[in-house]
Amino acid sequence: MDIRLATPDDINAFFQYLQVHLSDDSAGDTHLFQSLSSAESNINTMTKSQFYHGIKKTFAETDWRRLWLAFEGGKVIGHIEIRGHTQAYTQHRVVLGMGVATEYRHQGLGKLLLDTLVTWLTQFPQVAYLDLWVLSSNLAAINLYQKYGFTVGGEIDDMFRIDGKPCSYTFMFRLLGV
Repeated sequence: MDIRLATPDDINAFFQYLQVHLSDDSAGDTHLFQSLSSAESNINTMTKSQFYHGIKKTFAETDWRRLWLAFEGGKVIGHIEIRGHTQAYTQHRVVLGMGVATEYRHQGLGKLLLDTLVTWLTQFPQVAYLDLWVLSSNLAAINLYQKYGFTVGGEIDDMFRIDGKPCSYTFMFRLLGV
Protein backbone atom coordinates (compact mmCIF):
# COMPACT_ATOMS: atom_id res chain seq x y z
CA MET A 1 0.00 0.00 0.00
CA ASP A 2 1.12 3.53 -0.83
CA ILE A 3 -0.19 6.74 0.75
CA ARG A 4 0.79 9.96 -0.95
CA LEU A 5 -0.20 13.57 -1.47
CA ALA A 6 -2.52 13.79 -4.47
CA THR A 7 -1.60 15.65 -7.63
CA PRO A 8 -3.96 16.90 -10.35
CA ASP A 9 -3.11 13.69 -12.27
CA ASP A 10 -4.68 11.63 -9.43
CA ILE A 11 -7.96 13.49 -9.34
CA ASN A 12 -9.93 11.29 -11.79
CA ALA A 13 -8.95 8.11 -9.91
CA PHE A 14 -10.00 9.86 -6.68
CA PHE A 15 -13.39 10.79 -8.14
CA GLN A 16 -13.97 7.19 -9.28
CA TYR A 17 -13.17 5.94 -5.76
CA LEU A 18 -15.26 8.70 -4.15
CA GLN A 19 -18.32 7.90 -6.27
CA VAL A 20 -18.20 4.25 -5.10
CA HIS A 21 -17.51 5.41 -1.53
CA LEU A 22 -20.51 7.76 -1.51
CA SER A 23 -22.80 5.13 -3.05
CA ASP A 24 -21.94 2.90 -0.07
CA ASP A 25 -23.35 5.51 2.34
CA SER A 26 -26.07 3.72 4.36
CA ALA A 27 -26.20 0.86 1.83
CA GLY A 28 -26.88 -2.60 3.25
CA ASP A 29 -25.52 -2.78 6.80
CA THR A 30 -23.29 0.30 6.36
CA HIS A 31 -24.22 3.18 8.64
CA LEU A 32 -24.90 6.67 7.34
CA PHE A 33 -21.61 8.57 7.17
CA GLN A 34 -22.37 11.54 4.90
CA SER A 35 -24.80 14.36 5.50
CA LEU A 36 -26.47 13.60 2.17
CA SER A 37 -29.65 11.82 1.20
CA SER A 38 -29.17 8.54 -0.63
CA ALA A 39 -30.46 10.23 -3.81
CA GLU A 40 -27.75 12.91 -3.53
CA SER A 41 -24.81 10.65 -2.68
CA ASN A 42 -22.84 11.45 -5.80
CA ILE A 43 -20.12 13.84 -6.88
CA ASN A 44 -21.39 17.05 -8.42
CA THR A 45 -19.49 19.49 -10.61
CA MET A 46 -18.95 21.94 -7.76
CA THR A 47 -17.33 19.29 -5.55
CA LYS A 48 -15.07 18.20 -8.40
CA SER A 49 -14.03 21.79 -9.01
CA GLN A 50 -13.34 22.41 -5.31
CA PHE A 51 -10.97 19.43 -5.14
CA TYR A 52 -9.33 19.94 -8.52
CA HIS A 53 -8.61 23.63 -8.03
CA GLY A 54 -8.15 23.47 -4.25
CA ILE A 55 -5.18 21.08 -4.35
CA LYS A 56 -3.35 23.54 -6.62
CA LYS A 57 -3.71 26.49 -4.23
CA THR A 58 -1.36 27.62 -1.46
CA PHE A 59 -2.35 27.93 2.19
CA ALA A 60 -2.49 31.70 1.72
CA GLU A 61 -5.28 31.42 -0.85
CA THR A 62 -8.92 30.82 -0.05
CA ASP A 63 -10.48 27.45 -0.89
CA TRP A 64 -7.17 25.55 -0.65
CA ARG A 65 -7.21 21.80 0.01
CA ARG A 66 -4.67 19.05 0.55
CA LEU A 67 -5.61 15.49 -0.30
CA TRP A 68 -3.78 12.23 0.41
CA LEU A 69 -4.75 9.03 -1.32
CA ALA A 70 -4.11 5.45 -0.27
CA PHE A 71 -3.41 3.16 -3.23
CA GLU A 72 -3.40 -0.62 -3.44
CA GLY A 73 -2.36 -2.02 -6.81
CA GLY A 74 -2.91 1.35 -8.46
CA LYS A 75 -6.47 1.63 -7.11
CA VAL A 76 -7.54 4.31 -4.62
CA ILE A 77 -8.73 2.61 -1.41
CA GLY A 78 -8.90 5.54 1.00
CA HIS A 79 -8.41 9.27 1.37
CA ILE A 80 -7.86 12.02 3.89
CA GLU A 81 -8.13 15.72 3.18
CA ILE A 82 -7.84 19.05 4.92
CA ARG A 83 -9.04 22.47 3.96
CA GLY A 84 -9.08 25.88 5.52
CA HIS A 85 -12.02 27.27 7.42
CA THR A 86 -13.94 29.93 5.53
CA GLN A 87 -14.22 32.34 8.47
CA ALA A 88 -11.66 35.07 9.05
CA TYR A 89 -9.02 34.59 11.76
CA THR A 90 -9.16 30.77 11.63
CA GLN A 91 -5.90 30.10 9.77
CA HIS A 92 -4.59 28.18 12.81
CA ARG A 93 -7.24 25.49 12.29
CA VAL A 94 -7.99 23.10 9.41
CA VAL A 95 -11.05 20.99 8.64
CA LEU A 96 -10.51 17.25 8.19
CA GLY A 97 -12.43 14.77 6.05
CA MET A 98 -11.60 11.15 5.32
CA GLY A 99 -12.94 7.84 4.11
CA VAL A 100 -11.92 4.25 3.50
CA ALA A 101 -13.29 1.83 0.88
CA THR A 102 -15.64 -0.74 2.41
CA GLU A 103 -13.37 -3.75 1.89
CA TYR A 104 -10.44 -1.99 3.63
CA ARG A 105 -12.24 -0.84 6.77
CA HIS A 106 -11.24 -2.13 10.24
CA GLN A 107 -7.70 -2.88 9.05
CA GLY A 108 -5.91 0.19 10.40
CA LEU A 109 -5.99 2.30 7.22
CA GLY A 110 -7.82 5.17 8.95
CA LYS A 111 -5.04 5.41 11.54
CA LEU A 112 -2.36 5.28 8.81
CA LEU A 113 -4.08 8.12 6.96
CA LEU A 114 -4.25 10.18 10.16
CA ASP A 115 -0.57 9.41 10.89
CA THR A 116 0.38 10.59 7.40
CA LEU A 117 -1.55 13.83 7.77
CA VAL A 118 -0.32 14.68 11.27
CA THR A 119 3.30 13.97 10.28
CA TRP A 120 2.94 16.22 7.21
CA LEU A 121 1.42 19.00 9.31
CA THR A 122 4.52 19.17 11.56
CA GLN A 123 6.12 21.34 8.85
CA PHE A 124 3.34 23.91 9.35
CA PRO A 125 3.54 25.04 12.99
CA GLN A 126 0.96 27.75 12.28
CA VAL A 127 -1.68 24.98 12.10
CA ALA A 128 -2.58 24.24 15.72
CA TYR A 129 -5.86 22.30 15.42
CA LEU A 130 -7.54 19.65 13.33
CA ASP A 131 -11.34 20.06 13.32
CA LEU A 132 -13.99 17.73 11.99
CA TRP A 133 -17.71 17.12 11.92
CA VAL A 134 -19.12 13.59 12.02
CA LEU A 135 -22.64 12.26 12.10
CA SER A 136 -23.26 11.33 15.73
CA SER A 137 -24.53 7.88 14.73
CA ASN A 138 -21.16 7.07 13.11
CA LEU A 139 -19.72 5.48 16.24
CA ALA A 140 -16.91 3.70 14.39
CA ALA A 141 -15.54 7.04 13.17
CA ILE A 142 -16.03 8.74 16.55
CA ASN A 143 -14.18 5.89 18.28
CA LEU A 144 -11.29 6.12 15.80
CA TYR A 145 -11.01 9.87 16.28
CA GLN A 146 -11.15 9.60 20.08
CA LYS A 147 -8.43 6.92 20.07
CA TYR A 148 -6.38 9.31 17.96
CA GLY A 149 -6.68 12.10 20.53
CA PHE A 150 -9.67 14.04 19.25
CA THR A 151 -12.00 15.61 21.80
CA VAL A 152 -15.75 16.01 21.40
CA GLY A 153 -16.42 19.74 21.36
CA GLY A 154 -20.18 19.52 21.10
CA GLU A 155 -23.17 18.04 19.36
CA ILE A 156 -26.05 19.58 17.47
CA ASP A 157 -29.20 17.48 17.84
CA ASP A 158 -31.37 17.09 14.76
CA MET A 159 -28.92 19.05 12.59
CA PHE A 160 -30.04 17.26 9.43
CA ARG A 161 -33.20 15.56 8.25
CA ILE A 162 -31.80 13.00 5.86
CA ASP A 163 -34.34 10.90 4.01
CA GLY A 164 -36.88 12.05 6.60
CA LYS A 165 -34.82 10.96 9.62
CA PRO A 166 -33.30 13.35 12.16
CA CYS A 167 -29.50 13.16 12.37
CA SER A 168 -27.26 14.81 14.94
CA TYR A 169 -23.82 16.22 14.20
CA THR A 170 -20.78 15.97 16.48
CA PHE A 171 -17.91 18.47 16.37
CA MET A 172 -14.48 17.09 17.30
CA PHE A 173 -11.04 18.67 17.42
CA ARG A 174 -7.43 17.74 18.12
CA LEU A 175 -4.66 20.04 19.27
CA LEU A 176 -1.52 19.37 17.22
CA GLY A 177 2.00 19.29 18.55
CA VAL A 178 1.12 17.42 21.73
